Amino acid sequence: RLAREPSRTDAARKRSPQLFFAGVVQTKTHGPGLYEPSRLVFYNCWKNRSKENDFFIRQTENVLISVNAWEVETPVDSFEYTRRASLCMVPEGKIGSYGHRTIMAIMQGCVPVVTKELHSHQFFDEVINWSKLQLRVPPSEVPHLPSRLRGVDVEELRRAGQRMRRRLLWASIYGSCQLRGEGAQAEGGSADAFETLMEVLRTPRRHFVRGAEHEAERAPEMLADLYPWLRARGGEACTRAYQCFDKYRRSCG
Repeated sequence: RLAREPSRTDAARKRSPQLFFAGVVQTKTHGPGLYEPSRLVFYNCWKNRSKENDFFIRQTENVLISVNAWEVETPVDSFEYTRRASLCMVPEGKIGSYGHRTIMAIMQGCVPVVTKELHSHQFFDEVINWSKLQLRVPPSEVPHLPSRLRGVDVEELRRAGQRMRRRLLWASIYGSCQLRGEGAQAEGGSADAFETLMEVLRTPRRHFVRGAEHEAERAPEMLADLYPWLRARGGEACTRAYQCFDKYRRSCG
């Protein structure tokens, strides 16, 4: 299903929306005050300004301990929107990992816009140069997302993703998912995920070195501190959603 209709998948994207996201966004905190900045900052900044920026944002959480009643929305067919959009937002996975959205986006011709913190690396990063395939926009830069997008060659990123699709599939085990060709002429390259994993394992282990991405500023851990942090970074428009906290810094209402 992911790789059907290659002509539609690979053709230049001229249809709306420019950027797509549908998924769970926890807008309330009910534990120790924590939240997921890679999802919530994007949602707060652009949900109410999505139309003028040609974004499509759909919040799918329906448990009222995690969201307010007026924030519950009807789910949509993510496959269809991913095949229409040029850019697809990729937050942190719900259990703290990379999640599956990067693979889904590239297989369907959509450029991943990764909103995780800069210190969080993608899978297979020892072999795949992700800077050629995706756009990194950490939470501190999300308030200025449209200006970031204006300087990006989206079609070049999409073409680079096309050449790497087979590396994201366990094609030698489960089949090529309708990627065409074999060997050097194969669609998406000749190496699949298994061969890519073998390359990673053959790569000499590097000692951890604290770099600029580890020194970069990060969103605050506590939801109660998020709005002041955003205002200090030019994100006033991102702080207009309803918030209420009790004396333990948990969401109330």
